[in-house]
Amino acid sequence: MTEQDLYLRLADSICQQMDKDHRAYSTKTRAELTTLLRNISNQPRSRIGRAVGDAIEAALDQKGFRMFPSINAVGALEAVRIIRRGTFVDKILNAFLHPGGMTDGQLADVIAKAKQQDMIRWNKGEAAGAV
Repeated sequence: MTEQDLYLRLADSICQQMDKDHRAYSTKTRAELTTLLRNISNQPRSRIGRAVGDAIEAALDQKGFRMFPSINAVGALEAVRIIRRGTFVDKILNAFLHPGGMTDGQLADVIAKAKQQDMIRWNKGEAAGAV
């Protein structure tokens, strides 16, 4: 198995779990991703260095996912989010990461929708503190 195949298998494993759970995003620590890499590679001493981190992110990108923040930007016990591209969560992240006239409108729409949902919950007595 080539290294690229290994990273694609790791990405497949993450994607399959997210599909099974019907998730738009998943949060994983760098340590969890290292454990997954070790299990898939059958190499208990595998580590995620800069090149491996880049390869994992590239494999996820091929599968239609992105990672934020970059795995290379976090420590072993810190987490990243793996986000399905094109989802609501991805659109929110893009709006924050790429400020501009177009994304300002998108962000305003998202905030308005979230406020509307919050008001609906509040009016139904589901707000924080209500029982």
